[in-house]
Amino acid sequence: MQDFMLIKESSLLRDGIAKVLEYKFHTTVHAFGANENDKVIEYLNQCELIIIDLDTDLNIFSIIEQSKKDEQKVIVWSSSLDDSLLIPTFKLGLNGYFYNGMEGNEFIEAIKIILNGQKYVHPAITSILLNDYMKIQGVNTTRPVGLLTNREWEVFELVTKGYKNEQIGEMLFISNKTVKNHIGSILKKLKVTDRTNAVLLALKKRWVSI
Repeated sequence: MQDFMLIKESSLLRDGIAKVLEYKFHTTVHAFGANENDKVIEYLNQCELIIIDLDTDLNIFSIIEQSKKDEQKVIVWSSSLDDSLLIPTFKLGLNGYFYNGMEGNEFIEAIKIILNGQKYVHPAITSILLNDYMKIQGVNTTRPVGLLTNREWEVFELVTKGYKNEQIGEMLFISNKTVKNHIGSILKKLKVTDRTNAVLLALKKRWVSI
């Protein structure tokens, strides 16, 4: 496995993240801050995975552009839900979108998902990105109040995007059994017999968009 790069200002948190990554993935982590741009450029093409804190003062878009050219996996990490920071990076189609405060196990599992070729968006960020997507597509959606719980909507949104139960469980950090229970409850509440009809109903009613 190639090295990882962590672009984040120097702190005990950054040191802790680097150590966890090195231990869990048996790799070397190059951790740099805003005043180390030359080192970022020097080591960039040696790294398989790039994690970029959106709060850094570096020109992150030039780093992202170079990393995408080299087909490296890029994750951005946000400490806020300010869509002015998130939306421009979302439009770049990166591999991961992390949110501050992730639990250790959640963080590691998300990295594994990305290394396996899938994308990961933290649930706290999903609604912001989905709303922006709908604005781009010119689609207005309205959820019926009280029909499903918040967690059921999270599960259902992933169902409408074609994710399987195992993938939904990994993305929401819940068990496969819990996913099945949620889907069973969703089908019952929507009065449909299967996932396909549930998605068709939701699209027809404009509860979701895909």
